Amino acid sequence: GHAWTHVYAKAWITRNRECVNGRKGDEVATEGLALFAPTRITGVTALRLSPGRVALTARLPSFPGMSVAVTHLSAGQQSQPEREREIELLLPWAGRQRAAILMGDFNALPQAIELTRVTARYQDAWAAAAGRGLANGVESGATRAGRRGSRIDYVFYAAGAGLALESVEVVDTSTPEGLPEASDHRPVV
Repeated sequence: GHAWTHVYAKAWITRNRECVNGRKGDEVATEGLALFAPTRITGVTALRLSPGRVALTARLPSFPGMSVAVTHLSAGQQSQPEREREIELLLPWAGRQRAAILMGDFNALPQAIELTRVTARYQDAWAAAAGRGLANGVESGATRAGRRGSRIDYVFYAAGAGLALESVEVVDTSTPEGLPEASDHRPVV
């Protein structure tokens, strides 16, 4: 019953018209990045990180003078150099946007070398919450259903931004046997 607002940026587009032709959509197949909020979203900016990857920042009334950033970095073990280049573009841009929260699918495990630049500027909310006994939900923090210990989705926050970490939860969205999963990732709250 509560209205949410959103912003969306396309990451890549195909010529696949199956959805349109089958009346299951209104556009060709695409992948993108969205940010949803229960309040008004303003000051939206987007950055192309690589041919198929983008980042978004937006301002929310509850974070005056700061923004929230979301991204989805390149996938696969072989894409580590690409993720490093994407992070190299992402971090200075997020800094200029005053991003106090940086979140998304980073497609890298917590110990991945490419995340050291991120964790030099931002705190990993799951790790901080787990260390303080404030982590809930999936015990391992794994965000990829069916892959134990696979934590590749993150909420990072800037130390000194005046934010207080109250809790973090990785929500188990598993469905009963035989039903399709809502997503191949579990949400981080």
